[in-house]
Amino acid sequence: MAINESEKYVSKIGTKTFFSLWSFENPRKPNGEELCDFLVVFENDIIIFSVKDIEYKKKGVEQIDMDRWKRKAINSSVSQIYGAERIIGQMTDVIDSEDHVQTPLPNPECRRIHRIAIAFGSDREIPISVRNCSKGFVHIFDEIAFGVILKELDTITDFIDFLLNTEHFLSTKKVIMLGGVEDLLGVYLWNDRTYPEGDVYIVINDYWKEIIKKPEMIGKKKLNKVSYLWDDIIESFVKSFSDGTIQGDNKLPDIEKGLRIMVKENRFNRRILMEAFRDMVQKTGEGMMNFRDVLGRREVCYLFMCAPEDMKREHRKEILAKRCFVLRGKYGKNPIVGLATEPLHVDGRSYDMVVYDDPEMGDEYWEKYKEIQSISHFFEKPDISKYHYEEYPDVG
Repeated sequence: MAINESEKYVSKIGTKTFFSLWSFENPRKPNGEELCDFLVVFENDIIIFSVKDIEYKKKGVEQIDMDRWKRKAINSSVSQIYGAERIIGQMTDVIDSEDHVQTPLPNPECRRIHRIAIAFGSDREIPISVRNCSKGFVHIFDEIAFGVILKELDTITDFIDFLLNTEHFLSTKKVIMLGGVEDLLGVYLWNDRTYPEGDVYIVINDYWKEIIKKPEMIGKKKLNKVSYLWDDIIESFVKSFSDGTIQGDNKLPDIEKGLRIMVKENRFNRRILMEAFRDMVQKTGEGMMNFRDVLGRREVCYLFMCAPEDMKREHRKEILAKRCFVLRGKYGKNPIVGLATEPLHVDGRSYDMVVYDDPEMGDEYWEKYKEIQSISHFFEKPDISKYHYEEYPDVG
C-alpha cells in the first residue's frame, strides 16, 4: 500500500528520532494487512502512530463541518490504534512493510503502550483534545504540534517521559486547553519537565512561542549542538548494523546491546557525554593513546578511547575490551560501554564498541581481573575530575 505525504513526513521525523532499528513504517499484521502507519518498539515501550490527512471543508453549518472532520481525522485514527493494539497483543514479533519478521515485541506483562493520533488538515480551525477512553489514553497531535514536539524531544527517553507525564497530568487534572499541544510542551519544559500542582490549569494560546524566545531556551539549543555528534555515532553503527558492514571484530549482538544503552541517554546526557568524548579526542597527541571514563544515566559507565590512526582495529578493540573489563570491577558499574576512535585530524573516522552487561562477577571474573591487573595496572592512579552541568545556562 502506497503511503501519502503526511505519513512520509511522520515517518521521516520518527525515524530520525527513534532510529531505523526500532521504528517501522507501515508494519503488517500476521495476515499481511497494514497494522498502523508507524510503529516504534524499544525495550518495553511500544508507540503506535496513526496518521490521517483530511481537508477541513466548510459546507455550511460550522459544528456539523467540525464534527465531520473529527470523525474522519481523529475518530478513525483512534479506532485504528485500538485495533492495532489488539492485534499486537496476539503477536510476538514486529512484521515490517515487506512482510519480514523484525524485532521481538516485549513481554505482554511488561509492555507500555503509547497511542498517538496525528490529524492533518484542520489549519488550527478546530480544537483538538486528547481522548481518555476506556480502551486507553490517546495523545492527539496536529501536524504543527507533532513537528514541534519531535524536534524538541528528539530522543526516545525525552519523548516517552513527556508522553507519560502528560498522560498523568491530563488524566488527573482539569486542564483547559486554549492553545495547541506544543503550548502544553512549553509548560512541561519550563517547569523542569513536570507539570504544575493544583486541580485546574489553563494552557494559554501561543505559550510555546513565548518560551522559545527566552534566553535560557536559546542558550540550551546552542549548548546541545555537540550532543548531536552522539547521534552521529549511533547512526554510523545503525547503518553498519543494518547493511551488514560491521568492521573491526564488532559483534552484532554486542553492538545492538550497546546501541540500546546509548539511545536511552536523553538529550542533556548526550551533551555531557559528547563534551567529554570530544575533549578527550582534542587532547590526544599524535601517536598517543588517551582514555576517559564517564558515568552516564543511572549505573551506566562509558569508557572512551582515542588511539593512534596506524593502530590496527583488532588491537585497538583488544585494549578497549581489557580496560572495560577492569573498569567493571573497579567501579562495580553495570553495564560498561566502551567506544574507541582515532585522533581529531583523521578523515573517515571509525568506531569500535565493547559492551559488558553481565551482572554476575564470580570467581572466574576476579581471577581474570587479577591476571590483567598484575600486568597492566589499569586505573590504579586515575586523574579524577568532577564537573557540574546545568541543562539551561545561567543568563542572569
